[in-house]
Amino acid sequence: MYMLVRPLKEDDLFRGFLDALENLKPVGNLSQDGALAIFRKITANPDHLILVAVVGEYIVGAVTVLFEQKFIRGGAVAAHIEDVVTCRGWEGRGVASTLVSAAVAEAKRRECYKVVLGCERNLSRFYEQFGFETAGDAMRLYL
Repeated sequence: MYMLVRPLKEDDLFRGFLDALENLKPVGNLSQDGALAIFRKITANPDHLILVAVVGEYIVGAVTVLFEQKFIRGGAVAAHIEDVVTCRGWEGRGVASTLVSAAVAEAKRRECYKVVLGCERNLSRFYEQFGFETAGDAMRLYL
């Protein structure tokens, strides 16, 4: 199976990308125009990258990487991995591993000093295989 990882394209939205996200969290009642507006806003920001895994013509997974410019460390950049998702039926086939590896490679290419992500405790071992380690506790506030 040949899997290509590349940045999200506009026509990917309706070729499985939004369906893939449903395996993570509900997308909700997002209209086609609404999805296109979000895509354009995201792609206008060079520090917001969505990578998709493609097999044939189908999107089988995705990951978001955000690049945060800092004042500390001499103006270094930190990468944040978010929304790692594999489509239903593609679990256990290396999709998430390929996407995380690609996200880390992009962070290295951009000379980030660290890559952070938040995950459920039961997924920690998955991320440890890439060199991630637990560092403190994550907290969140939903508004």
